Amino acid sequence: MQCLRCGREVTEGQVFCCACADLMAKHPVNPNTVVTLPERSLRERTNAPRKPQRTEEDTDHLHHTILQLRLWICMLMAALMLCVAFLTWQELSQEKKPAIGQNYNSILDQTGSTP
Repeated sequence: MQCLRCGREVTEGQVFCCACADLMAKHPVNPNTVVTLPERSLRERTNAPRKPQRTEEDTDHLHHTILQLRLWICMLMAALMLCVAFLTWQELSQEKKPAIGQNYNSILDQTGSTP
């Protein structure tokens, strides 16, 4: 059977799904009130029912997957920071070499010192 309000699958003997029943419980109607349900269009009848709500197991699995993703992102960021730190240290610890075409004597000649 399908819920009369939203079209979700419901167990035999039920008229409304749990979500619709909870929503209707918030807005009670006098038991003697006559209610007419509108006829569903052909398009609504042929649509597939909505997805069932997530179970607790699905939610736990989703949270576990999110935590794993966060861990991988943190490890990737830490590795990236280590690479940047190593390259910065390597660049700062290297001695400055003269430009191409210059040697020790030509650098001293430019400053005016004699060897």
